[in-house]
Amino acid sequence: MTRCALTLALSFAALAANAEERFPLPIAAERTIPCSPRLTPESRLLWHADTLQGACWMPDGRIVASASRDNRLRLWHAGSGIPLRDLATQSPELRCVAASHNGRWLAAGGSDGRVTLWNAADWTPAAEFRDAEDPVRSLAFAPDSTRLATGDAAGTVRLRDPADPAIPARVLGNTTGPVRRLEFELLGKRLLSVSTAARIWDLEDETKSLDLVRSENGFEVADATFRPDNVQAICAISGGEMIVVNSRRGTVLASYPADRSGAVRIRYDAGGNRFFRLSPDGRLDRQWSRNAVSVVWTTIGSWAAPILEVSPEGNRLLLGESEHQLVIVQAFEGARLVPDEPSEASIRSIAWSPDGSGLLVAHQRGDFHVFDGDTGLKTRSFGVPIRNPGAVAWAPDGRLLAAGYAGGFVRVRDLTTGADLVRYAQAEPPAFALFSGDLSLFIAQAPAGAVRAWDLESGAELPGVRSPESLEGPDDPRREELKAGAVSSVGDLFAGASLNSLALWDPRSGREWRRSSAPRLAGGLGLSPDGTLVCALVGGGAEVASPGHFKFERTDLGTADARAGVAWSPDPAVAACAAPGGGVILWDPATGRSFAKLAGPGVDCLAFSPDGRRLAAGHASGQVSLWKVPARTPSIVSAGSIENLWGELACQKTRRALRAARSLAAGDDAMVTFVRERLAERPAARTFERLLRDLSSESARSRQEARDELEWLGFLAAPALRAALAGEDDETRRRMFADLLEAAESPCSRSAVNWQRTRGLRALEEAGTPLALDALQKVADDSPSSRESAAARAAMERLRRRAGR
Repeated sequence: MTRCALTLALSFAALAANAEERFPLPIAAERTIPCSPRLTPESRLLWHADTLQGACWMPDGRIVASASRDNRLRLWHAGSGIPLRDLATQSPELRCVAASHNGRWLAAGGSDGRVTLWNAADWTPAAEFRDAEDPVRSLAFAPDSTRLATGDAAGTVRLRDPADPAIPARVLGNTTGPVRRLEFELLGKRLLSVSTAARIWDLEDETKSLDLVRSENGFEVADATFRPDNVQAICAISGGEMIVVNSRRGTVLASYPADRSGAVRIRYDAGGNRFFRLSPDGRLDRQWSRNAVSVVWTTIGSWAAPILEVSPEGNRLLLGESEHQLVIVQAFEGARLVPDEPSEASIRSIAWSPDGSGLLVAHQRGDFHVFDGDTGLKTRSFGVPIRNPGAVAWAPDGRLLAAGYAGGFVRVRDLTTGADLVRYAQAEPPAFALFSGDLSLFIAQAPAGAVRAWDLESGAELPGVRSPESLEGPDDPRREELKAGAVSSVGDLFAGASLNSLALWDPRSGREWRRSSAPRLAGGLGLSPDGTLVCALVGGGAEVASPGHFKFERTDLGTADARAGVAWSPDPAVAACAAPGGGVILWDPATGRSFAKLAGPGVDCLAFSPDGRRLAAGHASGQVSLWKVPARTPSIVSAGSIENLWGELACQKTRRALRAARSLAAGDDAMVTFVRERLAERPAARTFERLLRDLSSESARSRQEARDELEWLGFLAAPALRAALAGEDDETRRRMFADLLEAAESPCSRSAVNWQRTRGLRALEEAGTPLALDALQKVADDSPSSRESAAARAAMERLRRRAGR
């Protein structure tokens, strides 16, 4: 054995010994967040010397128990795959295992009819009983853990009290063959048994028991399970067909035609809208309609003892990959967050807390739920008397919540007390409601083309983008109804799209910066966090442009769904939009290409977590899905010298400039130093003195050339213009200096220098190295432009969040 292999072996042995020493104390749970579109192994667990017969999750999801023919009941740490303990029994061969829902007991059934109970507090034997000589084939605890159901090879189903094994078992009856599976419904009043047929036993009134599927025409029931709503059950037939039945009346609700593979195991996911189907050839599918099937896992072995169990939190699956081996994988759609009461109310808006620990969900019916961003567990709920929230946002300190409602109301609430701090009302309900990322602005659009804006800090209504008073009459072309809107993260830019135009405004002054009159159906609209891109979803693709040049370039995303708009990640290389058939498309704005699709149902709203590692989607079903965003390394997409790449940052072709920024970001420290030095360069003071003097020249040509050069210098001219404005008394010249200063600081400036410097900041953000962070700090401290300083600080904050700091 080599020194490296010996070191690894000793490290693993020490780790296993430490886990054994700590056990049975609680083991720190892995931070299980949903994974990428395809199921990937979390840990492969090498198992027993003989065939596996059964496996189960402990209720906390941290421990897995497995039983095999070698008479071993073994416990494993689910996150690492480390074996924790072997539990001995008197049975010659173990056939099944089950854990109580309260975490108190673990039960195993043997081939001699013996059932052994262990106390999960210290893993000592708690009880042992034998009701018959027939092998025990299945076990199940009731949801309240007060009853244990057993099924044997002779087809007999019994109930026992695990707390007092001296009480004789209650015999429910006999089935048509060995009882391969038992499952209680969530209320614990009914019990499902699977043999060659599927039967539901009513534990309170035996006359209400019914057979879901009988063994007929040579076909048998391969498996069956309750849907989480207790109203439906799904059965897999050995011939390959699957049927959904009403679990109370036995009527068939839907059927899935037989295929060549069939199913040996079938389980619903945590939300109950889809199911996992395990085929005899080792393929695992996730299916949600007759035609929507995705292959999510393929094993390397046959299914001599098929195992498929969903973890308690619904994020992971336990699979028997071969006769002696189990594997734990993560469900690609992750935690499904389900309201306490099933509802058809759709999700209207979702927002992450500033630290990414919480996810706020607003339902159409007006209530709000807060979920833990890692586990998907609900932490609090509260309702409001007004229905149809339009949008929600969390304040930077995590204390305040802002929400806009279709009834025309705007509220700012204190989450700690639930009290309204601010409330606005308008005569007409907004068609959409938007909040800036820093929660400084709220923008609501009413019918007939009017747009209103409020400053959330002062509570004052702003002049608005297009206030009703500014519209000159019913024939004013600006009255066309906006179909989508977006506001920048710092609240200095608003984009609105109608059927025939897309325009950019200053939301505080109401000034219109840019307008594109080309016909387009921009149902989805977005602004990138750094303010360098505006995106409109048009005809199944994405069109992107810089706010300064407003020349749109096409991205073919297949057939993107515009209703959820565009969600921008804090990572500049990732954007997301809804796919029409369900799920999400992830794409790179620099290349214009999609790089992943996250499978799922139809999406109505999207939001990236502050670190960009998770993506939340709201559905019309009233549920939310979480995905882990696939990690990827952006490729270098442009070539050339450093000087040439820096020059291309000023290019009016948006994607060409983005590719240059990507290439600069992918360089070494020397390239980062080059960008830092260029951002630190300043024109000489005498240059501005000459230009300001030429603005008063008697020559019209000199005046125009001076104005053009000042506009071209952009950010760099801001200090000189600000000083000239402060020292000028003439009103005409003051207006001229104010206009030039506004153009220099505008988010829609045409200045080549501005866009070169702004994209240089983007390159530093994409690089994300400590040296790049220092360069951003230098710009934030020393930039001549307050807007550029704010952009550098925002980039630093996004980098810190992405790094988890």
